[in-house]
Amino acid sequence: MKPIARLSKTTKEFSTKKQDVTLQQWCKRQEELGVSARKEYWNMQVGLPYSTKKIGLLEKKSLLHANVFLKNWKKPETLYWEAVGSIAGSKTYKLSLKLDDLRRTVVSSKKHSFNGKPVTWTTWRQYAVTAADNERKEVFDTLITKSKIIAPIIHKRFDIIKKIYARHKMEPLDVYCKEHHMSLANLKAVIAELQEYAKPLLTKQWRTMSNKFLSRNPTYYDDMYFMRNTVFSHLNIPKKINPISEIRRVLTKQNFSLQAITVDAQNRPHKYPSPFCSFIKIPSDVRVSYKAEQIANDLNSVFHEFGHAAHATTISEDLPYWTRYSLSEGLSETFSTLYENILHDKRFLIEEVQLPEQTAEEFVHGLEFIKLYAIAFYCANSLFKIDYFEKQLTPDQCDANYAAHIKKCMGITVPGEYWKLHHILPEALLYVPSYLLAMIRAAELGQKLKNKYGSWWNSKEAGAEIRELMRPGADSCVGVFEKLNSEYLTCNFGSNK
Repeated sequence: MKPIARLSKTTKEFSTKKQDVTLQQWCKRQEELGVSARKEYWNMQVGLPYSTKKIGLLEKKSLLHANVFLKNWKKPETLYWEAVGSIAGSKTYKLSLKLDDLRRTVVSSKKHSFNGKPVTWTTWRQYAVTAADNERKEVFDTLITKSKIIAPIIHKRFDIIKKIYARHKMEPLDVYCKEHHMSLANLKAVIAELQEYAKPLLTKQWRTMSNKFLSRNPTYYDDMYFMRNTVFSHLNIPKKINPISEIRRVLTKQNFSLQAITVDAQNRPHKYPSPFCSFIKIPSDVRVSYKAEQIANDLNSVFHEFGHAAHATTISEDLPYWTRYSLSEGLSETFSTLYENILHDKRFLIEEVQLPEQTAEEFVHGLEFIKLYAIAFYCANSLFKIDYFEKQLTPDQCDANYAAHIKKCMGITVPGEYWKLHHILPEALLYVPSYLLAMIRAAELGQKLKNKYGSWWNSKEAGAEIRELMRPGADSCVGVFEKLNSEYLTCNFGSNK
């Protein structure tokens, strides 16, 4: 006889005996555990005090709670996937914490410093903005060399996760495609199409940009996070411009409620280097984190993360737990990319941000180059991660495979170890293809809104239409990626100049 879940009055945890518990009760407790865990991980990621003991306790509870679901239900399928993912996360969280700690401490260059301390993986991007070229190369090479320290942790973690998925007759690639309502063949076709489009344009433009700003051809240590600051370094953008104020003004004009969104912009040494948005509790508690690098790049980052935040705080609180939280990564990235893309419109920069026309033109030109770089870069990252699971790459094969995809997609030779220093590749199962899917879908939406409303960022009606797409959560039509029109993304580079 199948075990029945029971809720203990003293511990608020579920066991598998005696008294019935409804799926609704299970979901309520799942949300409570998730909120508590996300708050603790938020503190860790922004460099605030956090408790590893509390994280451990929450992960143990999450593991037990996920097993209750698996023993009692098979549907909704998205909750089944989430339960397996929770087990994998709980079984590997100690490795994740160790990886985070080593990247903040051991993966560093003692020879070079930032704010009086050795440059580490978490301060590399800020350091690279103003570092001399030869010094930046030295730091990059040092971090690449020290990636071997974290390699065993990364591979051990993925091995455990793959075994857990296999135990439940699941494959990460298959789950990813189901979440995005598309086939693996179609996903590969989308990546191949974008790769073919991006490489020749990037090869030419990167050489031009590098010679313009660095007086030399591109090199392997000119990663995207360096270049996306460098191409804006000559722009005279007034310091009084505040990225947070700019995006808040846009969303306010569109009648978005911003009360549930909080921002952490402090520059702490151990803070996660990438800007990110944490959906602590949907829709009532959403947080944005970023570390200032350079004003033009910060505008781009903040607009992107606030797109995430606007999305999460708009999802209807009346939806079932799984419809609010089980958002595919592609769906999550679509609205953030849509709002990031506002900055690609010269008219917006002139009329709203009040940049001089020449500055606005050069800003858009820089953004277009960075988007081109991102497309090629994410194509390589995506193909690597697909190979990782589909071909069951061994640790010894990973670096060579990654280097080969970078060469194929970007036309440059980069040390294959770099993937272990990236902020997503060594952590997420896949994720990176979601950026490409979101770029295409956001371009489609943006063109539709522009055709209908003109300056849609000023339109209450456009805001209302966007919220209608956001409210259904995981059931939004935006999250079906089987049919995409990449022409909107690829055909009009430079149209705003």
